[in-house]
Amino acid sequence: MNRIKQSLINFLNIFSYDEKRRKELDKFKSQMDKYKNMPLEELKFEYIVSNAKCEKKKSEFTLFLLTIALSVLMNVWDKFFSFMKMAIDYAGKTAGDSVEIAKISFIISSIIVFFITAVIFFMLFAFINDIHKMKINIAMIEDVMH
Repeated sequence: MNRIKQSLINFLNIFSYDEKRRKELDKFKSQMDKYKNMPLEELKFEYIVSNAKCEKKKSEFTLFLLTIALSVLMNVWDKFFSFMKMAIDYAGKTAGDSVEIAKISFIISSIIVFFITAVIFFMLFAFINDIHKMKINIAMIEDVMH
């Protein structure tokens, strides 16, 4: 019983802040050692490539945000809502289960909207996370160089 309890505690510690911080610190130390052991030219190369990748990722992020803003300005969602109106109008004109048709159209449309929104938020989070990691990497290289 005691072994099971200890295993459960060890499993829950994986998700604790202290454990995450310890892992990040270990990763940081190993990365810093790697950079400290690099020749100066290779370190400069790593710095330049990291900076270029970070700037490229920032540009992609900006382009992604502009695309979203442009789609909002061009009323892309207006097409979606006009489809919903058309589906409800069609459901009202049919003699059968008009409520069922409207309900199914609404559910399908809601799933599509939820999926698109989730993908957009996931992509935004991924962009921000990548840029953050690149900035940390660049700061570590700068620290070793100076």
